[in-house]
Amino acid sequence: MNTFHSPVSRASTCFGDRPAFIDYATGNITTFTTLAEHVDRIGGLLTALGVRAGERVAVLAEGSSRYAELYLGVPAAGRVIVPLNTRYLQSELHAACQDCRPRVLFTDRDEESVKGLAEIVLPLDDRFDELVASSDMIDPGPVNEDAAAAIFYTGGTTDRAKGVCLSHRNKLADAQTLIIELELTDADRWLVMSPMFHAAGSFNVIPCVWQGALQVFLPRFEATLALKVMEQHRI
Repeated sequence: MNTFHSPVSRASTCFGDRPAFIDYATGNITTFTTLAEHVDRIGGLLTALGVRAGERVAVLAEGSSRYAELYLGVPAAGRVIVPLNTRYLQSELHAACQDCRPRVLFTDRDEESVKGLAEIVLPLDDRFDELVASSDMIDPGPVNEDAAAAIFYTGGTTDRAKGVCLSHRNKLADAQTLIIELELTDADRWLVMSPMFHAAGSFNVIPCVWQGALQVFLPRFEATLALKVMEQHRI
């Protein structure tokens, strides 16, 4: 069965020490080999925190390579990733978290502003790197491809935002379609500048990893900076 772990494992084998992610804000470069290691260590971190299979792990942060590692690593370990809208009002954040009940929240915001959203709140900065590096690498074991992998919240234009639950099979089928339609290869480069809580900012993560394409992360869209990055990396 194919799950979120499948593209990561393949990429590590096929593309090894080639760069998978470049984080423009920090300058961090993550190879496919390192990505696979981090994905397994994220599983180890969640296990150490007592997060069980099927439980929710939320992320409230700007786009980054760390976010992408969580996006892959949480479902790969059999847990469910919940990308939270960074534009939500405080009341909307609380409503979403009351709905999905995340055990852990990873965030780049100050702890006081996210108080009460999850049982455990962890920073998505250099301290996240330290937590991952010190965690055990674990074999995720069997994860059913029909199991929940992610919950995305709708825009809430007609009523309150609703959580849409997507399985591993849903997301990998979506990735395969994009690979075919765009004829995506390991020679391609993808600029990630849309918010990662939105499909436009995260639907590229799996197919690019699967095919060995480089992804360059900007925390948010800035036209002048985006053009500079595109020229620098020949995107």
